[in-house]
Amino acid sequence: RSSPVHLFHVKAHSGNHHNDAADAAAKQGAAMDLASEDYVSCRAPAPPPCVDIATGIQKVVCNIPESPAQQAPIPSQTPEVHSSGRTHRGRAQHCATLRANRKRLTDASSNSAAFWKVYWSLADPKPRAPAVSLSDLASCFQSQMNAPDPPPRI
Repeated sequence: RSSPVHLFHVKAHSGNHHNDAADAAAKQGAAMDLASEDYVSCRAPAPPPCVDIATGIQKVVCNIPESPAQQAPIPSQTPEVHSSGRTHRGRAQHCATLRANRKRLTDASSNSAAFWKVYWSLADPKPRAPAVSLSDLASCFQSQMNAPDPPPRI
């Protein structure tokens, strides 16, 4: 088969003599006539006949029996961890927070909008109110930040 060939010149390498010579050779080749059908010395082989292809027959056969469809396992409840030792250091509260957040997400999973609302409420931290107000800090540090008053003249 023959098909037309279109070459587009991109002058991205101006000043490079080797690439300019390659551009000239490509332009000369693009201006030549297409080869005729009888000029092609090597023809592609004919495709194989489609007589041997049988439709409706299983293509893969094996002797392994099919396993019955298994039901999805029921999720088990997570065991509660009780520890009263000093080494626990708040892990129970941390685990309880994680469990509560997971429960909030799974409860909201039936509705897409509710799920994303819960997700973003967990993902985006809310800005906290400062423990000490700015006016308290200003009055406390004002004497330290300003230069001392000049001594009175005698």
